[in-house]
Amino acid sequence: MSGDEAKVRHHRPIPGDAELVEVDAALEADAWHGFHREALWAEALGDDRYLIRSTPFHAFDLAPEDIVSAAAKPGEKRPQIAEVVERGGSSTYRLMVRRGLDDPTFIRYWAPLEEMDCNYEAADATFAAIEVPPQADLEEVYALLEEGESAGVWEFEEGSAAE
Repeated sequence: MSGDEAKVRHHRPIPGDAELVEVDAALEADAWHGFHREALWAEALGDDRYLIRSTPFHAFDLAPEDIVSAAAKPGEKRPQIAEVVERGGSSTYRLMVRRGLDDPTFIRYWAPLEEMDCNYEAADATFAAIEVPPQADLEEVYALLEEGESAGVWEFEEGSAAE
C-alpha cells in the first residue's frame, strides 16, 4: 500500500478567512483501520507551528485548537506532526454509530451533546469524530456517551481528553 493509499483525509472545513494547509499525523502501524497517516487541516502559524482545525478520526492525543510543531521531511509533500506544543483545551472521541447519523435514535441521544456545543465530523454514515469544547463538562459528556453506548446507539472511544 502506498503512502497516499494508507492515509485518511478530512474534508476541508471553513474556519473563516484562515488559509489552511494539510499536516500529517502518524498513526499506529497495527491499528484496525489500516491507515498509516491522517491528514488534518491546520492553520500555519510560522516557525513550523500549526493550529489544528479539523477533528482527528484516528490520531490519538490530538484535538482541534492544539498547536503542533511539524516540518516536511525529505520526500514528503506535507509537514509531519512532531509534537503538541500547546493544548487548545478541546477533547476528542470517536463514535461508531449502529444505525447511522440520520437515525432518529442517534439524533435523540446526540441532542444533549449538541446542546453542550459538541460537534462532529462524519467519515461516513456510521463513523464520526467528536470535538468536545473546553467549556463542556467532560464528566457529563462521558456519561452521555456511556448512556448512548449502553442503549446500543453507538460505541465510542476516547481520542484525547483535556485535563
